[in-house]
Amino acid sequence: MRMITFLGLMAFFFSTDNASGQQLIYDVVKGDKVIGQLRSNRHGGPEQVAYLMESTVTFRVIFEVQVDYFLECSFKDGKLVKSVTRNLVNDDVRNQSQVFWNGSQYKVVCDDDTRMLDHPGIRHNMASIYYEEPQHITQVFSERYGEFLPLRNVRAGLYEMTLPDGQVNLYQYEDGVCTEVTVQNRLATIYFRLRERL
Repeated sequence: MRMITFLGLMAFFFSTDNASGQQLIYDVVKGDKVIGQLRSNRHGGPEQVAYLMESTVTFRVIFEVQVDYFLECSFKDGKLVKSVTRNLVNDDVRNQSQVFWNGSQYKVVCDDDTRMLDHPGIRHNMASIYYEEPQHITQVFSERYGEFLPLRNVRAGLYEMTLPDGQVNLYQYEDGVCTEVTVQNRLATIYFRLRERL
C-alpha cells in the first residue's frame, strides 16, 4: 500500500504542469558512439521536490545488452523521504532498492537485504547532484548501494565519487548543473554528456 501511494504521488508530480520543473537530457557515449540516453526530471518548490530519472543504454559485447535504470525519489524540507530504484539488464531485474523515512530513521531495502539507517536526514542523493553542484559535500547517498559514497573535489567544477568496489566516477559542472559524468568500469569508459536543458 505504501508503494502504491508513493508511485501515485510521483505520477501526480510529473503529470502536473509545474513552472519550477526542469528536465535534463544526457547522451550516453562510448568511444565516438551514442549508445543511450538519460532523462532526468525535477519538479516542486522549496518545501517538496521530486525527481524522476530514467536511462536506457544498449551495447554489444558478444551479444546485444540493454541496461535500463530507473530512480524516483522525493524530498521534503530538504530531506529525502522516499526513494525507489530499479536496474534491469535485458529486462531482468539485477538490483532494486527502496528507502523510506519513518520519522526517526531510514528503512533501506536493497534487493533482499533490509536494514535501518540511523541518520538525521539525507540531503544529497544520486538524483539531486545532477541539479546542484555538491560544493562542500564529502558524501552522497546511493540508493543502489544503500550507503553513503565518498565525494572529493578534484578542482573547480570537478568531483570524484568512489564506489564500493573502488571504481571512480567523475562529475563535471557548469553553472551549478552537471554537464558530464564519466563512468569507468572494467569493460569501458562511458560518458553521460548533457545535450539539452528544458
